[in-house]
Amino acid sequence: MRTWLFSRSTRRLLLLAIGLQFGFVLSNVDAQVAPAGFFTDPVLVLRVGGHQAPVRSMIFASGGTQLLTGGMDKVIQVWNVAPDQSGPLRTLRPPYWRGTRGQINALALSPHDEGENQRILAVAGAGVLGPQGEILLFRYPGRDPQGTGEIIGQLPATGADGTIGPGHSSIVTALAFTPDGRYLVSASNDQTFRIWDIDARKQVAAVREAPAEINSLSLFDNGTRLVTGGNDGVVRLYDLTSRDNPRRIAQFPREGRKPPFPIESRINVVVATPDRRWSIVGSDQGVLARFDAKLADNPVPFDRNQETANLPVQAIAISPDSTRMAISSTTRNLGKGGAAE
Repeated sequence: MRTWLFSRSTRRLLLLAIGLQFGFVLSNVDAQVAPAGFFTDPVLVLRVGGHQAPVRSMIFASGGTQLLTGGMDKVIQVWNVAPDQSGPLRTLRPPYWRGTRGQINALALSPHDEGENQRILAVAGAGVLGPQGEILLFRYPGRDPQGTGEIIGQLPATGADGTIGPGHSSIVTALAFTPDGRYLVSASNDQTFRIWDIDARKQVAAVREAPAEINSLSLFDNGTRLVTGGNDGVVRLYDLTSRDNPRRIAQFPREGRKPPFPIESRINVVVATPDRRWSIVGSDQGVLARFDAKLADNPVPFDRNQETANLPVQAIAISPDSTRMAISSTTRNLGKGGAAE
C-alpha cells in the first residue's frame, strides 16, 4: 500500500486546485458539507475505456452525432455515434467520493447555445455534498474539447431538516430542461419534482404527490407538460403552464383500473419523443411501452429481442428526429453486466 505525504502548504495548494477544478463555490456551507477527507485523501482509480458499471442516463448531443452516458461508475462517457465514425471520444469526470457518492443518475443538456458554441450540461445523482441532492452545471463541450469537464455552478440540496426547501433532500434521479433553456426540472428519491430558474440558480416550485420515489421525468409541448414515473408504477402527467404552480391532469393506470399489461412494477425511465407524439416508458420488469403523449390511450408494448426482453430498462435516449432509440438494460445480478439495444 502506498502512502502519500504532503506538507501543509502542499495540502493547501491541492485543496485550491481541486476546488478550482470542481467549481466548489459553496453559497451555503452549513447545508453543503463535504465528507471528511474529501480534499485530503486521494482515491486511486483505474480506467480502461468504456463504463465499468451500469449506465443510468443517456442523452444525444451535437445534433445526434454524439451520445453522453453516465452511471454507477461515476463518470460521463462521450461517444461518437455517427454511422462511419462510431466509438469513444472523451471522459468527463464530475466530483465523486467513496461508496455511492458521485454515482450519476441523470443528465440534461440545455437546448440553446449559451455563447461560444457552449451549452449547459446538468448532472446529478448521489451527490458528494450534504444530503447528496445537489445538481452540478457544466459548460459543454467546454473550452477545452479534450478536457475532463468544466463546472460552472451548482443547484444546492436542501437543509438537514428534510423539509421542502431550496433543493432536494435525497438522491436526484432525473433532469430535463425546458425548450427555452430557462428552467430545469428535477426529480428525486425525496418523492418530489422541482423546477429551477437556471439564470437565478434558485428553485421556483416543488411538488410532492407521488407516494414513492420518482425515478424519471420528461417534458413536451414546449415545456408546458411534464410526465413522471416512479416506484409506485404510475405514470403521471402535469400541466406546467404556471411554472410556480404545477398541477396534475392525468395518470396511468387511472385510479381503480387495471393496466392492460403488467407495467405496475417500478418505472425506471420515461422519455417524451422530440416530435411530442409519444412517451416511452421502461420498467424494472423489462416492459418497454409507447404511450400517447397525453396519456389519452392505452400504451402499446414494444417487442424486445429475446436476450433482453426481461431485463430492467435503466435508460432511454431518443434521437432529435425521433427515429432512433437507444436503450440500456442491466441484469439484476450486477456482477453479470448489462446490455444495450
